[in-house]
Amino acid sequence: MADQPTPADEWGELPSPTEPGWAGWCQHWLAVHSPLALNARASAGHLSARVHGRLLWQYLTERRLVLEEQLAQEQADGITDRALQARESDRFQELAETREILRVLELIGPHLPGR
Repeated sequence: MADQPTPADEWGELPSPTEPGWAGWCQHWLAVHSPLALNARASAGHLSARVHGRLLWQYLTERRLVLEEQLAQEQADGITDRALQARESDRFQELAETREILRVLELIGPHLPGR
């Protein structure tokens, strides 16, 4: 674990790296927020939580960029069809969820067990 401070106001209800069970919580959190293929890769390769976290961060960063580009293109195209507007709403929701996962990952990342 890194010797970095964990500001309580940013962490909210997340457990502290100094709490018992931190490593298990990290593994669970990463598994819940990773796509199945990434979980399989992490498990098969016996990857540490830190490496798994880096791979998840890369995946989510790329996904966020794709969603932002798609939304910008649809808005530039002036999409008005209801089906497309519903799809856009789903993309906004996925983008918000992706950003939140990235926010948490950036908080816990320096404290993930492993190298």
